[in-house]
Amino acid sequence: MNGASANNKAASAVLEDKMGETSANSKTATWIKRIFFYLVGLFLVALGISISIRSNLGVSALNSLPYVLSVILHINMGIIVAIVFSLYVVFQILILRRSFKPIQLLQFVVSLLFGYFVAFCNTLVAWITPTHYLMSIGLTASSVIIMGIGVTIYLSAEIVPLSAEGLVLVISQKLGKKFHTCKLCFDITLVLLSVAASLLGLKRLVGVREGTVIAAVFLGPIIGICMRLFGARLRRFCLGAKTQM
Repeated sequence: MNGASANNKAASAVLEDKMGETSANSKTATWIKRIFFYLVGLFLVALGISISIRSNLGVSALNSLPYVLSVILHINMGIIVAIVFSLYVVFQILILRRSFKPIQLLQFVVSLLFGYFVAFCNTLVAWITPTHYLMSIGLTASSVIIMGIGVTIYLSAEIVPLSAEGLVLVISQKLGKKFHTCKLCFDITLVLLSVAASLLGLKRLVGVREGTVIAAVFLGPIIGICMRLFGARLRRFCLGAKTQM
C-alpha cells in the first residue's frame, strides 16, 4: 500500500510539473503573439503617418505638432516624435504622481520605438510624389485606413497605449470627462499649437490642411469598422483564455 501511494504521489508530481510547464509555454506563446501584433500595429500607424506626409495635404492632428517642429528645427521627424511622445509620459507622471503605475514606464520605450518606426517609414515612402490632387487625396485616404488598421491591431494586443492616448486617458479620469471628449479637445489643442508654431517659425502654414480634417473625421469610424471586422477575433487570438474572463 505504501509503495502504491508513493507511486501515485510521484505520478501526480510529474503530472503537475508537465501541467506547469505547459502553462508556462502557453503564457510565453501568448506574450510572443501580443508583442508581435503590437509591433505590427505600431508599424502600420507609423506607415500611415509617413504616407500622409507624402500626400502634401497635412497630417493627422496627433502628429501635426511633431511634423511642424521637425520642419522648423530641421531634425528628423522620428526624433521629434520620440521626444514629444516621451514628454506625454512625463505629463502623465506629473498628473498622477504616486498613482502612476510603473508598468506604464514602458511608454517611454514605445515612444522611442515608435519614433524609429516613423523615421524608417519616412525613408521607405520617400519615393512617393503625388503628381495631381486626386493622387494626394488617395494617399490621404490610404494613410487614414492604414492608421485605423494599425490602431486596431496594437490595441488588440493590450500591452500599453501610445503615450498620447495614455495622457488623454489620464486627463479624462482626473477631470471625470468622457474619453472621446478629452480626445477631441486634445487634438484641437495640438492643431492650434501646430498652426501657431508653423506661422511663428516658418511664416507659413505647414502640416495642417484638409488631410488633417479628413483624418480627424474618418479615423475614428474606420477604427470602429476594423474593431467590428476583426478586432474582437484578433484580441481573442492574442489573449486566449483571458478574453473569456
